[in-house]
Amino acid sequence: MRYTVIPTGLSLSEVEAECRRLEGKNIKVAYRSEQVFVELEDAAVEQLRAIPGLMVKTISKFQADQLFRVGPPATEGGYTTCQPVYASSLASYWSLFYDFRELFSPPLTGEGLVCAILDTGIRKTHRTLAGKVTYEANFSDSPDCDDHFDHGTSVAYLVAGGRHALGEESGMAPGARVMNIKVLDDDGEGTTESVIMGINEVHDLFCEAVYGGLELGDPMYPNAVNMSFGEEDDGDPDNPVRLAIEKLYQASPGKFPIFCAAGNTGGPVLLPAAAEHAWAVGATTFVPFELWELSARGSNVGLVKPEMVFFGVDILCASAKSDDAFVTKSGTSFSSPLALGQLCLTREAAGRYGFLEELIALSYEELEPIVAAISYKPEGVPMGKTSDWGYGMPMGHLLAQRLGISGGDVDVSQAVTAMAGVAMVGMMMGSLARVG
Repeated sequence: MRYTVIPTGLSLSEVEAECRRLEGKNIKVAYRSEQVFVELEDAAVEQLRAIPGLMVKTISKFQADQLFRVGPPATEGGYTTCQPVYASSLASYWSLFYDFRELFSPPLTGEGLVCAILDTGIRKTHRTLAGKVTYEANFSDSPDCDDHFDHGTSVAYLVAGGRHALGEESGMAPGARVMNIKVLDDDGEGTTESVIMGINEVHDLFCEAVYGGLELGDPMYPNAVNMSFGEEDDGDPDNPVRLAIEKLYQASPGKFPIFCAAGNTGGPVLLPAAAEHAWAVGATTFVPFELWELSARGSNVGLVKPEMVFFGVDILCASAKSDDAFVTKSGTSFSSPLALGQLCLTREAAGRYGFLEELIALSYEELEPIVAAISYKPEGVPMGKTSDWGYGMPMGHLLAQRLGISGGDVDVSQAVTAMAGVAMVGMMMGSLARVG
């Protein structure tokens, strides 16, 4: 059986040496995440657990969940069929993201941002993603980085697919690019090990970019990560995936946000979204603008989760079935990359208005009031962070106004001014806290 071994007093090299002494097989080391993966006999596991200065954890499984409105029937590939909620004209709502980008002059597209997509792989030849994949790595049991499950391609598209042109399909930030980090196999499943090795790879790439002096916007400089998969949160503070996410967060608290799908269970938020410094994203419907009934909410460890919501029901996505294929899906797997695309636009706006460096210097805790200031909830929903809507939908007042579900015109400068003001206050408060 395969295990994760985590140092708690010993060094990583000492833990690796103990695994070798006990005749462990197929040893792999995630150096940035500080974990060792090893296959051990039962007797060896008991001996290892008796050694002070380390923890031994069993390997668990993660899965990508997606609900189809148009796609394979429930009997094929383990997919669940999602019954239509709206008419087929729903796809026309996607023009609102073009309209949203056009509210800024020149339009925002996420230019210069690179997002790491940990998923089932990406069909990089899809016409909306051609030339947008800057790096690939495979930690799954699949022999290649391609998307045979038809999930990661949709996720990548929703972040950065297509181009900013009227009447053309596109994701939220079509000027951005993506890294293809395959951690789930061709059945949409992965393990603690594959997920952590993927997190470790992104951590490594990020550190190489920062310490190697690469400019923000370089194709090898990842700026954020999306993980649209999960497993039930066991509540263990030493869960290996939770620890790996915290290591990645600590590498740069503000520069590298970690976006994760909250889950499609209607119950507590899944791991990795349940990690303290992950930005968990729930899902809403379009019209009416309501929380999706299957959107995960709450936490098994006493945190208020999710952090935010975004549209996630009946989403038009690029499909890995062919270079021209599209499909309609539902799930937090798709609200999360849309929220990440929104982050790309927000960062581009921050750069344009001269406070990007201040913004990316802020920690998770310092960013929370900014998210609160620029987020929208429908009338009647409690303000502040709640365990269903989180802070609401970032820049949602602009999107809601375009859909006609909030009254009055919205001044774009309001959102930018609020974001800039809260960023400056957060920066000063953070500086004072560090000095104190």
